[in-house]
Amino acid sequence: MSDVEATQQFVETCRALSQHLAANGRDDWAATFERLGSRAEDADGSAGAREAASDALALYGGMGSFADLVLMTSTADPREPDERLDRLRSALHRAAVALR
Repeated sequence: MSDVEATQQFVETCRALSQHLAANGRDDWAATFERLGSRAEDADGSAGAREAASDALALYGGMGSFADLVLMTSTADPREPDERLDRLRSALHRAAVALR
């Protein structure tokens, strides 16, 4: 995968995460991923995209991190938002590692 393709995948995943988190009441995390996606998209060269990817990976460590986030919902299937979050979280990790 080229740097351009890896960057595009990272940006798309950040945007999907941002939308999903905002739809489930987590505007704080949604804003974080919107900013990371915009930074990678607006970067002048692959170094800026790599920096955004590194910052995304840093969110996965420690207590209270993105890896620990659970969405509290009252939908018909309360597991679906968290299952989608897990899929997107894994996709973001893969995309960020591909950029580094």
